[in-house]
Amino acid sequence: MTYVFSYILVLISFLPGGSDHALYLSVLEVDITNEVCDIQVKVFEDDMRDALRHFRGIRFDTLSLRDSAVIQAYFDKHIKLESLGQPIRPHLQSIQLLGDSYQIHLRHAGPITLTSIYADYLMELFGDQQNILHLRRNGDKIFEVFKKGACVWQSIE
Repeated sequence: MTYVFSYILVLISFLPGGSDHALYLSVLEVDITNEVCDIQVKVFEDDMRDALRHFRGIRFDTLSLRDSAVIQAYFDKHIKLESLGQPIRPHLQSIQLLGDSYQIHLRHAGPITLTSIYADYLMELFGDQQNILHLRRNGDKIFEVFKKGACVWQSIE
């Protein structure tokens, strides 16, 4: 999945218009093991900065862990996980700029039985934003595309 996202980023970099792009896409990778729930959010750099500026009214040049309180608050609002009806709050671990996209790592330590994921980040800015979910749990791989108005995945177990 990382390769697909990288390929899309390369293609978009050749579009006219510089940093403005016609595709509003991100990847949300959720990897659940017996010990931990790791989340990787991969978003375009300019989109993430625009979202945080809209969220807090602060302009960011380059994000880092020094901005962790704002980043954590943003994702607390826009990514929600539930385990058997109980909210799960993953904590920001790292943020890394790779080319023109950020890879943001969140983690919840401890076992969970994931029953739902809500992810509407960036949708407050871009009506055609799509967040691609890649969920790995119990040996299963699940893919889902979240769009505005349809940004919830629920387990049928």
